[in-house]
Amino acid sequence: MPLIVMGVSGSGKSTIAEGVAAATGAVLLDADDFHPESSIAKMAAGTPLTDADRGAWLAAVGDEVARRSARGEYVVLACSALRREHRDILRAHAEDLVFAHLVGTPELLAERLGARAGHFMPASLLISQLATLDPLAADEHGVVVNVAQHPRAVVEEVLAGWPRRSSHTPVSRDDVAPELQALARRAPHIRLENRLMRAIFVHGSKLVPSFDVDGVDRRVVRERNVNLRLYQPSGQRSTAGGLFWIHGGGLVLGAAKMDDRFCGETAARLGITVVSVEYRASTTRGYPIALDDLDAAWHWMHTHADQLRIDTQRIAVGGQSAGGGLAAAFTQKLFDRGDQVAAQWLFCPMIDDRTAADRSLDAAGHLIWNNRANLVGWTSYLGKQYEKATQPYAVASRREDLSGLPPAWVYASDIELFVDEDIAYARRLRAAGVDVVLDIVQGAPHGFESWAADTELAKRLSGRARDWLGRTLS
Repeated sequence: MPLIVMGVSGSGKSTIAEGVAAATGAVLLDADDFHPESSIAKMAAGTPLTDADRGAWLAAVGDEVARRSARGEYVVLACSALRREHRDILRAHAEDLVFAHLVGTPELLAERLGARAGHFMPASLLISQLATLDPLAADEHGVVVNVAQHPRAVVEEVLAGWPRRSSHTPVSRDDVAPELQALARRAPHIRLENRLMRAIFVHGSKLVPSFDVDGVDRRVVRERNVNLRLYQPSGQRSTAGGLFWIHGGGLVLGAAKMDDRFCGETAARLGITVVSVEYRASTTRGYPIALDDLDAAWHWMHTHADQLRIDTQRIAVGGQSAGGGLAAAFTQKLFDRGDQVAAQWLFCPMIDDRTAADRSLDAAGHLIWNNRANLVGWTSYLGKQYEKATQPYAVASRREDLSGLPPAWVYASDIELFVDEDIAYARRLRAAGVDVVLDIVQGAPHGFESWAADTELAKRLSGRARDWLGRTLS
């Protein structure tokens, strides 16, 4: 998926594109290098280019991007691409483009442009460029980044929004980020298709020890045969938002206490109460048993909101992996019945059963969680014929109308099985008018923020996620 770093003059396209290419080993291209001498002379004289000038130029640029991509190279292109029709020309020549739109105030851009020496583009053209600019539309895949911050921070935001691979791209351990490789070698390969191994993983996940976070009180309560784990900042006196959390485990295994550290640190960092649900996995009963348990937990959380000092208008629903998919589906259910949900917080969500049905993905070799395990999870939940897949709230991605849903933060890794389905869901939310942040982590096997929580890569991801949730609940 080639990356196009776009924006008006002065936004720092070349600098940011260079930084992204250096961080990823991608091929760096600058669209300005493809202008013919006649166009350079026009711009140097302060004359805007015509549509005919731009059309031929963008076609040449698109052809080069396509040629490089066909050779298996990752490409980062610095290009203004101001109008939608300009981006459509690039798309007509090179497929699967991702855009990073760099934005800033006119005053900041003018200041930066005026400080450049020896460039053929005069500052006088900035006004015409701003008038020409069409921001990214809802159906255009990309990320918008404000350049009024350190270039390193801009590069990191751009990297977070650029999926370089697809679910079908074969994965090897060489694709894992260097700081995760040693831990990834020790992480278990989950083979759920073998009944004995499935039983070992199901029972083993219940044996994970609890974890206490300094400054956070943790306790367990029971509601309608469902255990809830509560995490609350010690001595909390004022009312704040809350997080309704759903653990992962492929719909067949896992335990709420696996997330003790994550939930405790989230409660401490944001000053909120977290309620994590020990829902029943689909080892003996499938859909809708997990949703029934979530309903019971949601009712308890609201009934006890005053005691927990939770503002019920500021509760986010979140989860990881299978928990992320359940969080998205449960949010849809709550929305339809009129319950207030402030945000969706979706970590590498297992959100579309149709991925499991694509048997070509079995050979891709995804680490930690592969498509064979994925099929076991979904068939355990839905039944082997998927006869329940289209029933309400069974599979979040099956819902056609996503309009009106609460703002969402969605993350996936570019080398995990769920990257395509997660990107597709985020795109559909955005196209439906939902405020969405899509965070793509490079080179991280599935769920790394749990089993590699002490790495800098995981800390940065959790930091970005909590910053977003804090702002959204404030």
